[in-house]
Amino acid sequence: MTARRQQLDGVRKLADAVPGVYVVATVEDTGAGIKAADLVHIFDPYFTTRSIGHGLGLPIARSIIRRHGGDMEIDSCPGVGTTVRFCLPVASEARPTGKPREESIHTAPLMGKGRVLVMDDEQTVADVICAMAKRLGYTAVAVPDGQTALDVYALAEGTPNAFDVVIMDLTIPGGMGGKETVTRLLGRFPTAHAIVSSGYSDDAAMSDFSAYGFAGAIGKPYTMQELSEALYPFSRDID
Repeated sequence: MTARRQQLDGVRKLADAVPGVYVVATVEDTGAGIKAADLVHIFDPYFTTRSIGHGLGLPIARSIIRRHGGDMEIDSCPGVGTTVRFCLPVASEARPTGKPREESIHTAPLMGKGRVLVMDDEQTVADVICAMAKRLGYTAVAVPDGQTALDVYALAEGTPNAFDVVIMDLTIPGGMGGKETVTRLLGRFPTAHAIVSSGYSDDAAMSDFSAYGFAGAIGKPYTMQELSEALYPFSRDID
């Protein structure tokens, strides 16, 4: 791995980075490489060529880097190897012009109360979401797919353990995803509230969530503050 300070201008840019001064890191290997047909999809959430895994590593890594003002790109040649490059803006430099900078507003997360059902097939992701929800004051339970979510929700409905909101992953490989699950949930429980969650930011269900029956949307990966704002409208009164 190498890293260097570099000026990225309109001619020598890395991916979609705004022209300016960056630290550019390069990681190379001499492995099997990636086929051209697969290379164009490597940043697609859930795209994977492996028998195990869920294809979220690279999309999440790129999303985090982009949130810090940088970007990532990958070049590869089958039988030769792969080169991964990513850049982050130099902290001491003024923010490059060309894209508006989001103001950093430090606000405390919105604490709440209630029960949250988390539907996500990736156990590690589900555990993290539950831990975040619990830190915000909620009780959280995780399930791996839509059918289990419907069963658990129905079992708790009408009891002190009823759920106030369900966070639904949009896509569940090999199982019932968010769109079908929310339709079936509202068919049985019209007053239920569901939040769609996905790394597919350009999916119509994320941009127009109410048209699909969702009460909110939150894109992966998200911060504690973003989760708190998504859950707060469904919070029970705090004594």
